[in-house]
Amino acid sequence: MTKVYIVQAHNNKDMSDARRHGELHVLYPNHIQRPYDTDYLTGVAHTQLRDFCEDDFLLLLGDPAICGMVTKVASEYSEIVRMLSWNRIKQEYHEVTWDFADAE
Repeated sequence: MTKVYIVQAHNNKDMSDARRHGELHVLYPNHIQRPYDTDYLTGVAHTQLRDFCEDDFLLLLGDPAICGMVTKVASEYSEIVRMLSWNRIKQEYHEVTWDFADAE
């Protein structure tokens, strides 16, 4: 089954439209203690994304630094990384595909 990996929990967001793209999995809680324990956060990302494949999605909610790290980790497991991006006009998520196969 396709999975949607949500970077950080967001209690005030309605995630019902994201569910139509797959089963929702939250990687990190809404509040993460700073300064960041980068080894721990990276380890969690590797553990949670070890089965990430090109059929899955990232939903980049949360701290941009953590979202960037999660994108990097996902690209280590699949050269194709699909993301969900919110369309304010249609009030729904649409798919964005990134191909990191030729990235230098």
